[in-house]
Amino acid sequence: NTLDQAFLSDLSCLIPNGHYMATLLKVYPRMKREAHGTEYYKAGLRNISSMRKIEEYIVPIQSSESLNPIAINDYMDRVDLKETPTALSISFLDIKYPLNHFDEIWVYSHFLLDGHHKMFAADKAQKPITLLSFLSIDESFANKKQLEKLFQVLT
Repeated sequence: NTLDQAFLSDLSCLIPNGHYMATLLKVYPRMKREAHGTEYYKAGLRNISSMRKIEEYIVPIQSSESLNPIAINDYMDRVDLKETPTALSISFLDIKYPLNHFDEIWVYSHFLLDGHHKMFAADKAQKPITLLSFLSIDESFANKKQLEKLFQVLT
């Protein structure tokens, strides 16, 4: 439910070297499949202003077909009991400048490192899940002011 500094320090050995902002987010994943087989989860859409919005995506690195159905059912039972499992991701913010409707679209992408079964189960059960996100400051296509604005909007 909260971010503990000792826990984050333990997890840091899994994350590539760099500068990150760690956040614990509550997401409602909704799986989307492209015609060519690519899978991802839509996790949110928020307006920053009338001409700026944030689109949030979760990108699994493991296909849903490779997941264990027994583990998925176990997590579905847990979320039905009001548990909120937590997944782990490395995330990036990319600022896009489209030609129509919006001046800026902020694409906030979470690349799932752990929690594929949990994420799939939350989608299937239509329940929320928490996502421990390590947002890369170094690799995001956003400046410091935009990163700070992102967290103002999310909290």
